Parts: sequence; structure tokens; C-alpha cells
Amino acid sequence: MSASTEPEKDAAAAAATEGDEKTEAKDSGSGWELLYCGGTSFDAMGRKVVGGAQGNLVSPTRLRPLVGVDIRFVASGCTACHCVALDAGGKCYTWGRNEQKGQLGHGDTLLRNLPTVVSQLSKYKIIKACVGRNHTVVVTDDGKSLSFGHNKHGQLGTGSLRNGWYLSLLIACE
Repeated sequence: MSASTEPEKDAAAAAATEGDEKTEAKDSGSGWELLYCGGTSFDAMGRKVVGGAQGNLVSPTRLRPLVGVDIRFVASGCTACHCVALDAGGKCYTWGRNEQKGQLGHGDTLLRNLPTVVSQLSKYKIIKACVGRNHTVVVTDDGKSLSFGHNKHGQLGTGSLRNGWYLSLLIACE
């Protein structure tokens, strides 16, 4: 890796490749990789350690299940214990808690400790996403918004208070 005039970029790239000589950090012209750090409870970070402690990560670390995937957008939140990542082709990956609400969009309530493609979204190109504590909203390239998860207060925007274990098209706001 050669030095550049951007020390922050060099530091992030060095941290990203630390201990992983086989995979080089991508430059901004060829896509993005997902790095994470901090608290990693609830398997929300895609790195379940079987029989061991997971501990906090104090430096940026690659999310190994998505190495080589051209990630373009990530959504998570301070109260959400689930994450959404979108790749350059519009695929939507979700992982984390799902606790009886269906916020991962897979039509079930199973916890997913690894990023998993939301197959119900395969006919769409997803370009944006946002997450709440127990719900998710995604936006397609043709302007549709779809939501799934907890809906006790109408946060899915579907016109009802029914939880959305399956994808729901948001009603139009006029």
C-alpha cells in the first residue's frame, strides 16, 4: 500500500487490512467494503463466535461475510439491533435481531447472525434503506418504498397497525 496525501484514508485502509494480507482494501473507484467497530452484542455484527467471547472491537474490522461484495449503503441505528447493507446491484442484506417482529424481511422471526440476502426483494433494485428499533424501510430505484417489521404505532406506513412479517408497499402520502 503506498502513502497518499490523505492520512485519514491511509489510516482506515491500514486498519482494514491489519491481519488480513490476502484481501486488500478497495479504492473509491472500485466499490466499498463494510468495516465495523465498537460493541458487538446480539450477533448484530455478523460475527458470532461459537463457544467464545465476542468482546468489543476497538479498531475498524472487515465484516468477513461481505468481503468481496461491493457495498454501497448501510443502515443501522443506535436503538436498532439489526443492520441492512445494499450492494451495487441493488441486493439487500439483513442481519441481527428479529425478535417476533420480522424486521429482517425474510418472512420469519429467526435471528440471523450473518448478512443474508432478502430474497423477497430480489425483483427490486434497492437503493436506500433505514431502520428503526424493530422495523425496516427500503426504497427501490423506481421510487417504491417497502417496509417490514414491528408496526404497533403505524411506523410501517401501511395504513394499519398489523406487524409486517412480509414486505408491505407504503401507502402514498399526498
